[in-house]
Amino acid sequence: MEKEQLKHSFRYENNEITATGVLNVREFSDREILAEIAGTGMTIRGADLKITDIDVSAGVMKASGELHSLQYGGGGGGSFLKRLLK
Repeated sequence: MEKEQLKHSFRYENNEITATGVLNVREFSDREILAEIAGTGMTIRGADLKITDIDVSAGVMKASGELHSLQYGGGGGGSFLKRLLK
């Protein structure tokens, strides 16, 4: 069962984002989504980002917007407010 929890996927097509294996969405804005995914962090950066559907019990998150970058690990380097005030 433990190995099953480590599976995840990410798909981006026609400005639609689908991620599976999502355990939690920590923070989000129209420029960034910070999620916990399969035991690590995932940071999605872009423009006009909107979470359109999330089902944490199924581990599925859907979002829309323009994707600029996707980063695994760490989860984004601190709180959103801290980064705004820099």
